Amino acid sequence: MAKAPVEADTRYIIDKKLESLNWYLHGGGRNVYFENPRSETENKKLQGKHPDYILYSSERDLNHPIAIIEAKRPGRDLNEALEQGLGYAKKLNSPIVFATDGVFYKTIHQKTNQALLLNGEELDELIRESLALQYLDKHEVSTVPREVQISRVDLINIFTEANDDLRKVGLRAGIERFNEFSNLLFLKLLSDIEALKDEQGFKSEIPKFARWSNFREIKDNDELLENLNKVVLPKLNKLYGENSVLPKELGINNGKIVRSIVDKLDPLILTAINMDVKGDSFEHFLKATTSTKNDLGEYFTPRHIVKTMTCLINPQFGETVYDPFCGTGGMLIQAFKHIYDNMSKSELNDPEHLKRLKKYSIYGSEITNTARIAKMNMILSGDGHSNITQTDSLNPDKVSKKHGEYDAIISNIPYSQQTEYGQRYPIPNNNGDSICVQHCINALKKGGRMALVVPEGFMFRKDLKKTREWLFDNCDVQTIVSLPHGVFLPYTGVKTNIMYCKNVHKPVKPNNVFFFEVINDGYSLDSKRIKLTEIKSDIKDFESKCSITNEEHVNLIGGFDIIPRAEIKRKGFTLINSFYQNRDSECDLNFVELGDLIKLTRGFSYKSVYLSPIDFGIPMYNLKSIQKGYKYVPSFKYIKKDTEIKDRYMVKEGDLLVAITDLTPTSEIIARSIIVKEEGAFSMDLAKINVISNSVLKQYLHIIFHAESFLKEARRFSTGTNVKHLDLDNYLFLKIPVPPVKEQIKLIEELGEKDKEIIEKEQEIINIKENVNKSLNRLWVDK
Repeated sequence: MAKAPVEADTRYIIDKKLESLNWYLHGGGRNVYFENPRSETENKKLQGKHPDYILYSSERDLNHPIAIIEAKRPGRDLNEALEQGLGYAKKLNSPIVFATDGVFYKTIHQKTNQALLLNGEELDELIRESLALQYLDKHEVSTVPREVQISRVDLINIFTEANDDLRKVGLRAGIERFNEFSNLLFLKLLSDIEALKDEQGFKSEIPKFARWSNFREIKDNDELLENLNKVVLPKLNKLYGENSVLPKELGINNGKIVRSIVDKLDPLILTAINMDVKGDSFEHFLKATTSTKNDLGEYFTPRHIVKTMTCLINPQFGETVYDPFCGTGGMLIQAFKHIYDNMSKSELNDPEHLKRLKKYSIYGSEITNTARIAKMNMILSGDGHSNITQTDSLNPDKVSKKHGEYDAIISNIPYSQQTEYGQRYPIPNNNGDSICVQHCINALKKGGRMALVVPEGFMFRKDLKKTREWLFDNCDVQTIVSLPHGVFLPYTGVKTNIMYCKNVHKPVKPNNVFFFEVINDGYSLDSKRIKLTEIKSDIKDFESKCSITNEEHVNLIGGFDIIPRAEIKRKGFTLINSFYQNRDSECDLNFVELGDLIKLTRGFSYKSVYLSPIDFGIPMYNLKSIQKGYKYVPSFKYIKKDTEIKDRYMVKEGDLLVAITDLTPTSEIIARSIIVKEEGAFSMDLAKINVISNSVLKQYLHIIFHAESFLKEARRFSTGTNVKHLDLDNYLFLKIPVPPVKEQIKLIEELGEKDKEIIEKEQEIINIKENVNKSLNRLWVDK
């Protein structure tokens, strides 16, 4: 059966991309064939099948295709397209397979059955023939020379050493020293990139007298400093005009210090002719040096997350893209690259088109002078820095363009901030999370779209309900991607979500919201963030299943929880998918919201307590009581006997207490419970469970509160960067299975017997250890 034709829009995108990469779709040098291979012999091998694209090498001695491209149709999983392409590749002996919807890409190597890797990362775009040829017999290629890799490591060490020198000239630690070092590094990289242009025959705007290779030869230290301040910087500032990223003069007023840094940077090889992104070394420096600096570390979103978000908004040539909280510019760089990579060869060869791309496509704001670093980063990555400003985006009087001017927004909003301009927005609020989202909506054109990283608290906090409702009234909230804790380490441990919205300021139709949960993003969820090559990335799974070319077909693809808008409205516009999972249909158990079973009473804030039970006053249950064991551990603190405590803050034997705060960022006590064995009081870090239904027993609740599946759900409703606090309103929306009371009693008794066995075994271990110690002591004495 013949295949249905590839959707015209997707084919048009792929054709443009191939042409821009110097593949030839027409004429005598043609090396791209559509649906039918080059020879009749190959046609017979396919047995009537028709790959979407077959790519050949211009080197005629290769007698088989080098790549197959399968284009995804609406509602079709990229994995399915990849599998189909792999079948064609095996028949034609083609090593490379691409599957794409024109935005997202998946790859596989026919010989190794592995995804194609470029410089350690999974390849996510089409490539030039010269690079494709390097994949003929292997699935992993590195275009970063070893000397560049070594130099990058050395670069970070040099900055560490330079810190001492910069301190000597009176520059403060952090952003001041960082900026001055960045100035010199920028001059080094800019000159290296211009030298590469010379080698490739491209015209350079920077004269050789203003380049690193010239001023590094100046022997006298004071003359070197004067040349930089009087010749190099003025020339570059004139070249960049009002958008210059460089100061009028260096902040380092000591020629000897400048010489020291120049000499250290000079031998480094930080760019190479075969590297796709020439400003990559600068980004590497920014990430590596800010990961341990609290005042700078907020600026980075992992590159693979940024790529996914960029593909979601899919910016096109002629559109304007805005990041109101751009930090060092990572998201804008990716948006710029995405637009550039999807321009046709004729557009890239048109000076007016390039001018529009570089000067009128990318817009960004950053409240700190890190905006200057973002401009540097943009220049080194291809330009597009003209409209990046140091501005408080939330101040309506300071925005660079009028509201309603942008086609797309991509941003990682600053978390848990306050703003003085909140009263000037549709939903007045001083909460920065609310105002950041409102600012983004206001800044978009009618029909615009946005992809934002927002803290999970924004998705469920009761005080932000009106903002979420306003969001739904003003756009189509299309997709929520839940990211795991640890994605933004080592900068912050805050749990976040990607929120993708479209059709801004258009009439909102009754619609569904598509939820997708990422458990593993392809990296270790700790401060090291090591690439996990053996574990499948859920981000890639999301990309494979996310139909961008025709989004209404997403419901045909597995992996998404699809929640109607009406249900979301009923739950206070809460945007956590676990709120809506219909567990009732999965088994015969009855699932009930906690709020229908219990009420919570928070403890009180105590002051005068003894650290040891000298007077044996009133026992105080606290987080350490739960940390030491959820069955029963005596309290660690006692309150003075004469302290007056209200009855509501007292518990008796058999009562149930639950932790509503974590003891430390890593203790994982929050949401665990303890059954009280003696009368006492309880602190404000705990809440007493008051059962209001005859259908559930406290001991059964205690078992549920220690089930890993429940704890995972409950901890999603916690906020705080360091110490977490449970959001009790949303906690009570959680559903738990409630079997008949007889079955609850049976479960309690069975677990009780198991607990007894565990206690007996633990006691046996203690006895063995004591006997071993006694034997060792006797041996020591005998000796």
